[in-house]
Amino acid sequence: KMPKPRPTKNSKVHYLTEDMERELLSWLNWMQRNREAKDIVECLIDLGCRVNELLNLEKRFVDFDNNQINFIDRKNDQAVAVPMTNEVGIRIYHYYKQTKDFDKLFSLNYSELNAIWQKARKDLGYADKKFYTIHLCRHTCASRLVQRGVPILLVKDWLGHEDIENTMIYAHLAPKALHSVVEVLN
Repeated sequence: KMPKPRPTKNSKVHYLTEDMERELLSWLNWMQRNREAKDIVECLIDLGCRVNELLNLEKRFVDFDNNQINFIDRKNDQAVAVPMTNEVGIRIYHYYKQTKDFDKLFSLNYSELNAIWQKARKDLGYADKKFYTIHLCRHTCASRLVQRGVPILLVKDWLGHEDIENTMIYAHLAPKALHSVVEVLN
């Protein structure tokens, strides 16, 4: 009996350019009632976590002493401590101070955040773009890590992928590999 072939991953990865990110954050900032959504989106872009990992994050898993967030309920059941960027630390501190240890940091749920995202998507002219989902923030983080030379195995761990194949969809974005041989042609 022959094993079933594994489906190949689509190597077409969409992510927010810096201009698209500025445009989105500006729109969220303009919509004053969406302040929490803006903070969440900024954290998603810098942390690369899944949306529900952040929305379900409890205060007790934010470690300011070690400047990291301990994600314990990941899709692959592998806990990981993800370092906080300066921006993430600033964004979540306000929520951290207002919650108790077992409380979720953010009050928005997925449906509320997605409704805000869908409004932004429409208002910003991306209504016809299937890729323009909240998950785009995760792709943006992974793409930026790879584009800036972070080894693919570290990106795998950062994202919490169980299998390197999932992370390899970003490998073509690594600038070093092809750029290292250009001198042969020069």
